[in-house]
Amino acid sequence: MALMIYILIICLIIAFSPRELLWPITFISVDLLSVSFLFFHPTIADDLYKHYIVLDSIRNADLSFYYLTEEFEKQSPVYFLYLRIISLFNNDAVLPVISGIISYSLLLICIKNLFKDYDVMWPQKLCIILLILMTRLIDISSIRNILASSLFIFGLYYDLIYHKKYSIIFYILACLIHSLGFLYLTIRVLLILYNKFNKYIMGLLFIAGFTLISMFNTKLSILFSSFPIISGTFDRLGTYLSGVGLENDRIYTYVYLGIYIITLLFANFTEKKIDINNKLLQLYNYTVIFTLFTFGSILQRETFNRARFILIPLGILFLAFFLRTTVINGRYISFDNKKNNSNGMMGYGVLLLALYIVIALFYFGVLYITTYNYYSTLFTF
Repeated sequence: MALMIYILIICLIIAFSPRELLWPITFISVDLLSVSFLFFHPTIADDLYKHYIVLDSIRNADLSFYYLTEEFEKQSPVYFLYLRIISLFNNDAVLPVISGIISYSLLLICIKNLFKDYDVMWPQKLCIILLILMTRLIDISSIRNILASSLFIFGLYYDLIYHKKYSIIFYILACLIHSLGFLYLTIRVLLILYNKFNKYIMGLLFIAGFTLISMFNTKLSILFSSFPIISGTFDRLGTYLSGVGLENDRIYTYVYLGIYIITLLFANFTEKKIDINNKLLQLYNYTVIFTLFTFGSILQRETFNRARFILIPLGILFLAFFLRTTVINGRYISFDNKKNNSNGMMGYGVLLLALYIVIALFYFGVLYITTYNYYSTLFTF
């Protein structure tokens, strides 16, 4: 209960922030979410516990050092360097605190950019609060997942919307922090094919993509055995295919399925009916490809559930653009030009918005019942 109350207090602080201080207060408040991990005591079953052992091993350079760090050094060299820097601090909890601050900040910068030169406050506050509610706070303890996904989304945002060449730096960092970054990047490359060929045929191939990978996973791992960074990606996929992992609660799969569907519907509506200048077209196409690939992996819950690290932030970005474009001076407007909008279509958009909020609140309720209740006992505020 304590953890849930802490999160809700942060949301209330943001909700009642004055106009001129909204974003400074937001960044500070979200940082406080990450700072809570100073008081977190992971159990031996938590992924963070393993990271703490590696940090201690780096500091002490004991006999277990090479055994414990070999995986990180070969498959995630940037993350290994990151651990070396964090090891300079005597407190292991600095690792999740800094990781959480980096991840939240990157996502908030994207949202803030979409609301640039925008005066209406409640849509901005709504997007920030939904991001907090729909991001499992405890996911910060997975470290590599949140770092890689937030870095990748940040690069994707500035790549597909602003065509910034420096985005490749964030792609590379994501890949060298977590091997799944290569999967995200592969889908980004496949976006080129999606734009050139029949989208329905390509869509079917993407749905079958996970099955195709599973058929050749072992052979691909052997083929790239000389490149641990790449072979590690296939090894990790093999682990997910075997059913080994932490995502064992079916309720999450059902909730994430609902979130992914509403994200796809909302992205589709925003792009087809609201995005007059096709500003988000390529981001929408990437979302479609990633979602179809995710649907194809629904029987592999580990992979399916972890898609939240990408699809939930993307959904928030489309929500932000929808509100940014349709809420003017506090009132909804509809465009009746290039995208052939009508009041009826705008009503459909508001319905999707309502469904998105309902699913977000339901998801937070599920998190309270299945996660926050238990993990509250591991925080000593």
